[in-house]
Amino acid sequence: MRRNIRRNYWKKTADSGCTECRLHFLRCKIDLETEMVVEVDGKILKEQIPYQQYLKENILSVTGKEDWKNVICQSSKEYLIDEYQKGQDVIEIQFQMQYQGTERWVSCMIYLMTDNCRNGHIQALMILNDIDKRKREELRLKERAERDGLTGLYNATTMKMKADKFFCSHCGHWKEIISLC
Repeated sequence: MRRNIRRNYWKKTADSGCTECRLHFLRCKIDLETEMVVEVDGKILKEQIPYQQYLKENILSVTGKEDWKNVICQSSKEYLIDEYQKGQDVIEIQFQMQYQGTERWVSCMIYLMTDNCRNGHIQALMILNDIDKRKREELRLKERAERDGLTGLYNATTMKMKADKFFCSHCGHWKEIISLC
């Protein structure tokens, strides 16, 4: 049995006359009680794979270093079960994946549910989708909204938010003394 299930989910597709890489979705079902991956791309596995191993081999191995900690935290068994018990049944994690030396933005949608048909365990359906084009446009528009068009400097609102964030994290009690107009 092959241990690494990750396949080449990238293919060339025509999009408005140009060719670009697109990530085909990856779908897996995880039994959070047993911490085993029980299904991949709609196929029930004969030999179940430990969730942490699957995560490491198929997601974390290609996740950008800046996003690694966030992906580990939000995809952990404890976090998912805690969120489900709070009433949250959908979690989205956006991060960058490495592919042939380039980074692509992906969205990992995690749908949490109780498997009432079999064993009543909490299960997670994890679906990975390519959002690179949309995310890059979103970041471009955000950057454009935060900066002055003529000078390229941060606008007053953005500067105040960044200064407040800095003083809150670095100076704590000085925030009340130092204020920006």
